[in-house]
Amino acid sequence: MNILFYTPNEVAPQYGGVERITANIANALTTFYNANCYSAYKYGIDNSFTKQQFVDTIKITSYHKLTKLI
Repeated sequence: MNILFYTPNEVAPQYGGVERITANIANALTTFYNANCYSAYKYGIDNSFTKQQFVDTIKITSYHKLTKLI
């Protein structure tokens, strides 16, 4: 099963509410269901945060890129 998470910011467990919940869900799906989790985001975050590990990540810089991904 492949799952894509689209969030405003890059996902880091210690960064914020949406990002923390996304990291927890991605970890659970990977651990218990052997899912492949991917991340698409609009804004990067500071490098001092430990980023969530996904199979692959993509930064959406324009609406055209998002429609191409879909």
